[in-house]
Amino acid sequence: MTRYDPLLNAIKLAMHKLRKYRASGPEFAIVRRFHQPDMPFCSPGEETVDVRLSSHHEHPSVPFSTIQRFIFDYMSRHRCAQNAESISLGMQADPFIQKQGDFSGARPGFKRIITGPAVKMNMRRMRDCLDDLFEQFRCPFQAERVLVSEPTEGKEVRYKLRAIVRVVHV
Repeated sequence: MTRYDPLLNAIKLAMHKLRKYRASGPEFAIVRRFHQPDMPFCSPGEETVDVRLSSHHEHPSVPFSTIQRFIFDYMSRHRCAQNAESISLGMQADPFIQKQGDFSGARPGFKRIITGPAVKMNMRRMRDCLDDLFEQFRCPFQAERVLVSEPTEGKEVRYKLRAIVRVVHV
């Protein structure tokens, strides 16, 4: 054993943690309000008000539009790869999306239909937002590796979110 062995072990451990961190993707917090105190978990009717990146000691807001927040929220709960049309149809049937903000009592839930082409366009915009944020906060990620596009046999592309996502109620 040399005097450098503890240092080498610490470097190996740090490299292992960095590889694991990069493989799992970044960590995000979906911020929801209007949580029902008697419910032990999330329920349709809450409102997704923000998506935040957990980066070191900072938690910057991802500048997503309302539609983009809903797509991100949907993808965080449905982790299988889906094409744009499947995401569109899934969001139309998803009670978390369709009942957004119902618990506020102020307005009816989200009733807009997001088409497949709109999902594709918003994926590109979401990647741009994420790339800008990752660069600004010096995060070692690329948006294309977080919002992953998986090719298929035809021209179709399937999308998948690769990140750690937790929900915060305010």
